[in-house]
Amino acid sequence: MLRTIQAYNEFVLTNSFVVNNFEAFFYNLLAFHKQKIYQDEAEVRLLFNNDFTKLHEDRGIQDLNSKMQFCTYRELALEDCRWNKFESKDYQKIAKRIFPYVSIDSVIFGYRLSEQTKYEIMRALEPHLETYENKPNFVDSALAKYFNAPK
Repeated sequence: MLRTIQAYNEFVLTNSFVVNNFEAFFYNLLAFHKQKIYQDEAEVRLLFNNDFTKLHEDRGIQDLNSKMQFCTYRELALEDCRWNKFESKDYQKIAKRIFPYVSIDSVIFGYRLSEQTKYEIMRALEPHLETYENKPNFVDSALAKYFNAPK
């Protein structure tokens, strides 16, 4: 990622040409990047963006990841029928095409997680899942068979 940004910056300096919304375009493409080790996991990745110009106004939520590095994410409402909030049927019809309906079919546990940790995760999620119509399945990553996974 860093090399791509550096290459773009060099391109801009060399050619005096700036790609409009490069940052927004680039980050949207990154959402679909996948490392080879995870290629057998067939998940659906949803990218939802109302407008590229709004990306610069709203940077999302900042937090620390497990490696104590800053990361940014956006919360996406699960099983939220936003279109029902509009009184007008015309607005509901338009909003239904714009706002995605998102649900989680399965949660894949990383191959390094112990059984105790998996149990604690499922227990912690239980109250949140009570309101969901479609409850996700909890499955172990297929990578566990290739690595020494804890028991």
